[in-house]
Amino acid sequence: HKARLIDTEQYTIYGYDMLYGFLSGICAGNYDVTDILVDSTFKIAPEAIAGLESFTKKLQDLSETTSTNITLLISADSADIPESINAVCEQV
Repeated sequence: HKARLIDTEQYTIYGYDMLYGFLSGICAGNYDVTDILVDSTFKIAPEAIAGLESFTKKLQDLSETTSTNITLLISADSADIPESINAVCEQV
């Protein structure tokens, strides 16, 4: 009961800008949210690596402002991930 699955396809979320707005709305509307996990990030945002760096910078600011841990699951070769993102990511 403490976790909620939201299907982004149901809300027609497509791309980094829409995903950021959606996550911001979750944080703004629910002050008790402590963690957000985004699965299949590149499926939601097909810009993939191209827009990832600016998106994660915006998410870092959102995370700090709202005291929310935001985790993105990304399927990519670590060599393709920009160095600025590697500094804040955990690779599995």
